[in-house]
Amino acid sequence: MTDYERMELLAQIAEMYYIQDLSQAAIANKFFFSRSKVSRLLTEARESGLIEISIRHPFKRASELERILLERYQLKQAVILKSGSLSIERMLKTLGRLSAKYLLDNLIDGDILGIGWGTAIYEVAQALQPKNLIDFSVVQIIGSAGFGDPAIDGPEVARYFAENFSGKYFTLNAPVMVKDKATRDILIKERNIDKVIKKAIQADYILAGIGSSYPGRSGLVRAGYLREDELNSINEQTGAVGDICACLFNADGEYSDIKFNDRVIGLTLDEIKSIPAEVIGIAGGREKAEAILGALRGKLIDTLITDDKAVEKILKID
Repeated sequence: MTDYERMELLAQIAEMYYIQDLSQAAIANKFFFSRSKVSRLLTEARESGLIEISIRHPFKRASELERILLERYQLKQAVILKSGSLSIERMLKTLGRLSAKYLLDNLIDGDILGIGWGTAIYEVAQALQPKNLIDFSVVQIIGSAGFGDPAIDGPEVARYFAENFSGKYFTLNAPVMVKDKATRDILIKERNIDKVIKKAIQADYILAGIGSSYPGRSGLVRAGYLREDELNSINEQTGAVGDICACLFNADGEYSDIKFNDRVIGLTLDEIKSIPAEVIGIAGGREKAEAILGALRGKLIDTLITDDKAVEKILKID
């Protein structure tokens, strides 16, 4: 390939990614490249001067609501989107971009990033810009859903993150949930699972969606791990309002009496609270307000990325 042909290829790929808004995976399929090669070509295009990035910030932040949350809940950081008339889908994509920017601004060489699974984490992965980090690792902190869209499941999302940051990734080869505590206790001691859990405990940052425990909004129901009637029964018995990494908590962020959590494969909420990692929680929309509030009251997160509609409802409740 001549230098001219190389530059033409770089320009074509850059146009598809930045102008046509195609994902790196889609571009890779068109050219029969790996996703990691597309990431490297985009980096080369930027470094060669083919790309000039001029940002006109597409979203506004609710700075006063951010100030209130920081003071009231002693958060490290609050990033609140003014969502306006955005649909839920567009709002989630924009939260993904805000979260991606937060990671790009904060991650450094040698960091370990622990990630959950789900739509919110997928949107962050899709919004990432390539950044080369030395000795960077991504580790899956919860088992795999293994059902529905594989693109939003932990192993695939971990790969997305690792490729964008030129790092390694570690997957937790186990289901999100098993039938009882005894089975979990056996699996968690299996050599490869134990190795990944120990790696996750060393994380510098943890990126997790804040899920609702209402059946119509629950990722656990969508993934087929619980039926709606089962989740309703758990909610009635425990007062559960939300989950982080599939571990349920109530309106005060308490979780120790919720036996369901004994069946989850991954970091426990006790472990997430005890390790020094900065826990970044992502969720948006009024429907998530009670779950977000529970996470805030229980100090389950250090940084919150959400939208103004969720926060306005939170402040009305609390």
